[in-house]
Amino acid sequence: MKLRILLLRAAVTMLVLALAVLLSALKESSGAEVKPEVSFMPSWSKIFTKETVTLTCNVASTAEGHQGYSWYKNGSQINKEHSQSFTIKTAHVSDSGNYQCETTSRVMSDAVRLDVTYGWVILQVPYSVIEGDSLALRCHAWGDSSVKNTTFYKDSEVIQFSASEFVYLVPSVNMDTGGTYTCETSLPQNLSSDNYTDEGFVSVQALFSSPEINVRQYPMIEEGGEMTIRCDTTLNPRRANTKLEFAFYQNTRTVQGFGISSEYQVNSTGLQHTGDYTCEVKTSTNSVKKKSPVLNILIHGACPGAPNMEARPHQKSYPTSAITTWVGPTVAAPSPAPQRSPKTVALGVQSEVFHNQFADQRKRFEYCLSKEIPISQQIEETFGQ
Repeated sequence: MKLRILLLRAAVTMLVLALAVLLSALKESSGAEVKPEVSFMPSWSKIFTKETVTLTCNVASTAEGHQGYSWYKNGSQINKEHSQSFTIKTAHVSDSGNYQCETTSRVMSDAVRLDVTYGWVILQVPYSVIEGDSLALRCHAWGDSSVKNTTFYKDSEVIQFSASEFVYLVPSVNMDTGGTYTCETSLPQNLSSDNYTDEGFVSVQALFSSPEINVRQYPMIEEGGEMTIRCDTTLNPRRANTKLEFAFYQNTRTVQGFGISSEYQVNSTGLQHTGDYTCEVKTSTNSVKKKSPVLNILIHGACPGAPNMEARPHQKSYPTSAITTWVGPTVAAPSPAPQRSPKTVALGVQSEVFHNQFADQRKRFEYCLSKEIPISQQIEETFGQ
């Protein structure tokens, strides 16, 4: 009786654990666990005092619905209305800080910094941009006063000068766009001839990670077997709905052009499938494009004794003439004799078989030579000692 009770309790415990795991999975798949993101409107991370900014807690479309929101500044809760957005109408220096939002599912956003300042000129930059986005930097004067002779710098190098333009535009940013920017300008309404400067930092996030090429059957891919090559990358959660396209290359030759499939499949591999493979990922608009490192794939049997393409020490030396014979140019077949005895015919058949075997192995050896795999080892492992 006691044993039955113990078994029943164990079964109930296992059932509770299974239900907890299932509920957690359903909660995640429903989008409730998607991390929210704080955005500003206007998108500048720095504003003057007395200006207005609206903060919004953005969630994925699958997480929208009957959500409640909590707002935090420097870790302390603010705004008790639980609204998705709130507005700072007349900003003060005291409104500067790190802002976060939290949904009813208890998921907290990352902190986003807002700086409220006073002065004559500020450089306004977005708090963050993603690869492929457009970028605008504004040299902004107090009270929207006009500016003239504005110079923009990136990492102390001049990138733009204009007598009247106070905005610097980048149509499509990449990871190299990030860095410290400075604007320098003069205010014609001020009697002083001094120039005013301010700086800001542009942070660029990757749209998707650098791709990696992987093979399910790697490193042992048998000749005649299947081969599936994957191009793996991860999208930025802020652009989770971005459509990506994939292409595959063998020895720089396109084997599968750009399409939505992230896999390239060969149903029956052969010697011709041995080589250096790369993949490329891009957006449908070509705004961002990245290529993977090279992966060398060797079809097992295409290069005897070296499935992992590692050069190995010589095990036995062969005369130079023997090596030349194996890897040299194709030798013309001897002219047929007018009359041949049965013994001669038999030798001729053996010679033809050997010639066909030699031609096939010669291709393999040439590839092995390009990878610096000892010829002596190839001959020994193919035809025996």
